[in-house]
Formats: sequence, C-alpha cells, structure tokens
Amino acid sequence: MIKIYGVCPSPFVRKALVCAELKGLAYERIDIMPGKIPDDFKAISPLGKIPAITDGDFTISDSSVICDYFEEKYPQVATAPSNPEDKARARWLEEFADTKLAETASNIFFERILRGVMMGQEPNEERVTNIVDELLPERLDYLETILPASGFMFGDDLFTVDVALTTHLINASYAGYTLDSSRWPVTAAYYNRVIEHPALQKRFDEEVAMMGAKPKAA
Repeated sequence: MIKIYGVCPSPFVRKALVCAELKGLAYERIDIMPGKIPDDFKAISPLGKIPAITDGDFTISDSSVICDYFEEKYPQVATAPSNPEDKARARWLEEFADTKLAETASNIFFERILRGVMMGQEPNEERVTNIVDELLPERLDYLETILPASGFMFGDDLFTVDVALTTHLINASYAGYTLDSSRWPVTAAYYNRVIEHPALQKRFDEEVAMMGAKPKAA
C-alpha cells in the first residue's frame, strides 16, 4: 500500500492527499510533524520535507513530483490535462501556486497559527498586513484574469492544479483571511467550487480535529 507521510493541514500534504483521493488510490497516511522529523525519515525525504511517499520499494518527496508520479503510475483517473499545451500550462500554474501563493497566503497561516498558536510566540502582524494589503492582491489580480467562470481550470473535472491554486488560500482562511468576493469575484467563486468538492471535504473532515473548524467560503 502507498504510504503518504505528512500532517494536515500542510498545504502541500493536502495536495498530495487529494490527488490520491481523486485517483481512488488506497493509502496510509503517516503523521510527520515539521520541526519534529525523525532521523530515519531522511531516507525517504532527503531534505526532511513533507509530503513524501513510499510505494513498495519506491520513495519520493515533493508534492508536485508525487502528484506527477501518481498521474503516470496510475493513469486510470486523470488528474492533469492530456495535451502538451495544457499540461505545460498546468505545471506553470502549479509552480506559481507553490511559490507565489505559498509565500503570501500560507505565510498568513504561518504567522497566526504556527507561530501565534502552536509555537506560542507573538505573530508578526505587520508582516501579515503587508501580505494582505500589498503582496497577495497582486497574485489574486492575476488569478482573476485567468481562472474560469465555471467548472475548474481545465474543464469539469478537478485536477491537481486546482488544488494547488487553492490550498494556500485554504490555509489563509484558517488564519482568518477571507477572499474579497467583490474585488475578485471570479477567483472567489472558483475557490468555493474547489473547496466544495468531495475530495476536499474529506480532507477538511480530518483537518477539523486540529483546526477546530472547516475553512470558510469566500
């Protein structure tokens, strides 16, 4: 059986788990907490980062690589576009999400939840304000121009790229951030469609034990 190492609500672990759910893969999730990495975990994830997987004798880490592996190893249910142009575009958007959205939306979560609640330190609200007022809006302005008015990024089926584009905003929601649906109506509606998908709702049912509530709709 596939083993997926990581802990909810890591946005990257969430992406790998939803990909496995969409494909109907049987898996076991093994909790690995950031900052509490056991020494033997580096045999699976050399950088000590989550998520990582084992599939038989095969091991690999990094959420995007894991999802690509699932797509190629278990192609029965597609979680990525099939034609070269759309596939390349999906990979670019996933990279955009894993960098530009991660360094903004997920850092709201880092300051208010990880630092402020779990680590018992004073969150840097000046940093949060800069993200909310200056940095994140630029990313959302871009998404507003490229996201679909209905369905998902590449049609009616939820793909990994859709999870990537929303997973960091989900974490920001846990930290009290709400997308302004009057300023970014297309993005807000898209976000709501993604988080309402059964594969995401299953994740939230698990995450609620740690977070105390499900993420809010925009």
